[in-house]
Amino acid sequence: MPQKSAPTTPEAIKALEALSALLEIPDLHHRARALTEVIRALPPRQRSLSDRRQADVRRMLAEPRASLRSVGALLSLSFSTVQDIANGYRGSGADRARAKRTAQG
Repeated sequence: MPQKSAPTTPEAIKALEALSALLEIPDLHHRARALTEVIRALPPRQRSLSDRRQADVRRMLAEPRASLRSVGALLSLSFSTVQDIANGYRGSGADRARAKRTAQG
């Protein structure tokens, strides 16, 4: 499975630097207010970001000679995570329904 690493795209770096800057606000009240505003704004954006990523992954998989593994390598994700994204799965693996066992299995 690909290793988790620091962001490399300029946009991701900039976004994470902006989040880190919130922690450096010297005034206690201003920092708490700014953090509250960002925390409130994240949930609705998370859905749209996830939806866009799913659409992008599906388009990547539709390219000639693309595979779950090749897309995973490009995104530093495991093939099973790419498959989950493409299928629209959003939960933790612990929350996933287990396969039903047959009498023989």
